[in-house]
Amino acid sequence: MSESIRVIEMIGFFRKFRKRQDGAVLAYTAILLPIFIGFIALGLDIASWHIDKRQIQTMADAAAFAAGVEQISNQIDDDLTESQLKDLYEAAALDAAERNGFNTTGGDTIEINSPPTGGETSGQSGAIEVIIQTPLPLLLSALVIEGEKFASARAVVSPSGDEGFCILTLGEGDAAFKISGTASLTMDCGVAVKSDSQEAFDISA
Repeated sequence: MSESIRVIEMIGFFRKFRKRQDGAVLAYTAILLPIFIGFIALGLDIASWHIDKRQIQTMADAAAFAAGVEQISNQIDDDLTESQLKDLYEAAALDAAERNGFNTTGGDTIEINSPPTGGETSGQSGAIEVIIQTPLPLLLSALVIEGEKFASARAVVSPSGDEGFCILTLGEGDAAFKISGTASLTMDCGVAVKSDSQEAFDISA
């Protein structure tokens, strides 16, 4: 009888243990906490990526603009070969990109095509396409995302001298011609700047 009573008591104990919910919160927390951390980390990284994307686009815009200005400035020089002209505007594009944060040692890459390889200006003679790619930093989201992520930006400049220059700035210092913020400027003609400063054109987001 004593053994039967003990067996019955043990069965009752396990039944009660199964129904108890004292540690349920702790168990659920242990299961869901990594998921919560993953979502928070991903949100922080997405915000950071959005800022990086804007900066990359600024690099590409500045590089394309500088390349276009260099191309127009040297097209009238008959002593330059097509290859030499390309070297000049590619150097100008790289310099403008670097002044806006481009860093090859950090994994950034730049591609300069003339004519462009895609988009509405694909194959258009005289147009210059700049494509910049940079690795995105993975902060806490590296815990849930495998591999390296990249962001890219593309900008195209299509110089046209058919209409001449409709804007002439006479300032001789830095930022003689400046576009900033969310300004939007559409023209069918060129911009001429008297200044010989390397910072005469100032374009920033």
